[in-house]
Amino acid sequence: MSLVSAAPYRSQTKTLEDRRIRALERTVGELRERVRQLEASLSPPWEAPPHWRLTKGETAIFSMLLRRDLVTFEQFGLILDSDIDVDIDPLVKVFICKIRKKLVPHEVEIVSVRGLGYRLRDRLSWKAKLG
Repeated sequence: MSLVSAAPYRSQTKTLEDRRIRALERTVGELRERVRQLEASLSPPWEAPPHWRLTKGETAIFSMLLRRDLVTFEQFGLILDSDIDVDIDPLVKVFICKIRKKLVPHEVEIVSVRGLGYRLRDRLSWKAKLG
């Protein structure tokens, strides 16, 4: 039977584990901030004309369409909710359908690019008009 105490070893192990945990928490915080920045760069803040009556999600989607020639389903998924663990395609299609209905009176046309995503017809002229 050993009379040597294991307490100093446990204390050193606990301290080492604590340092590793703190380092990992810092890394996670930094990565979360980077993800937030990347998501914001996908759809920078933009205000739709009030008479369009777009929701926050619809405005984010239209903002992406306004800034990119083609927006893929994956890119839409990042904006809508990066934590969703379901097929994003049907959700995107519902948003696009609702946006299309709201924007028909304003002659805004969203075009499907089969298997890839969507684009805004006359995007550059709309971008010049809306900013």
